[in-house]
Amino acid sequence: MKKLFLIICIIFLGISASAQISTLLEKGKSGIGIKGIYETSNSFYGFGGKIDGSVAGKLDIEFIYENRYWDQAKNNLLKADATSAYYEGRLTWWFIRKEVIPSFDVNFGVLTSVDYSPFKNYMYAGGTDGKDTYSEYYLDGQIGLVSSVVFQVEKNWFIEPAFSIQYEFGKIQESVQNEKRNSSSTGVTSKIGLSIMKRFTTGSAIYLTTEQYMDTYGPYPFYQFSLGYILPL
Repeated sequence: MKKLFLIICIIFLGISASAQISTLLEKGKSGIGIKGIYETSNSFYGFGGKIDGSVAGKLDIEFIYENRYWDQAKNNLLKADATSAYYEGRLTWWFIRKEVIPSFDVNFGVLTSVDYSPFKNYMYAGGTDGKDTYSEYYLDGQIGLVSSVVFQVEKNWFIEPAFSIQYEFGKIQESVQNEKRNSSSTGVTSKIGLSIMKRFTTGSAIYLTTEQYMDTYGPYPFYQFSLGYILPL
């Protein structure tokens, strides 16, 4: 159960790339962006950032780094200073970007990503063979679909509700008395989000995003809040 709970938490973490900048740029425009991230769940919290780019408003390329802090009591850990890093690379191709009516666009895309999360001091008792277990890292791959609609509510203000669903397959490595042990997991995760953006006369923009994630593994949601800036090229 302990290993399953850890896998569930990290699967949530593997979908933190959000508010891809292609859909927030004018159609056909390239650009780059940066974003600060805060995330929280019932068992951890974390901070991080993202650098991403859009090629002709069709292809998003994203790189993410985050640092997370795990609650000792809620995770039944033996140490109070358990942390983990998180690295992700992601590609999203928007095969449909269409203006349905003036000030109302729809977007559909496919995504693929790889992420890696090494742990530090994440140790719990009663694992395999009843011995103390160290979690060392988690490696995950994803493929899925993403969609959004963009409303222009004022001259320079936009709202973007978004939804995504993806299939994930991963591996976690643990250590029990210096013996390496691997296990795998698969699952489906969905995300709903809302971005609010202000675009300036130069074409640059600032946006705020809030999101909730749900999966097939358990009842607990995961939340992320982020603030980003976009610069067109």
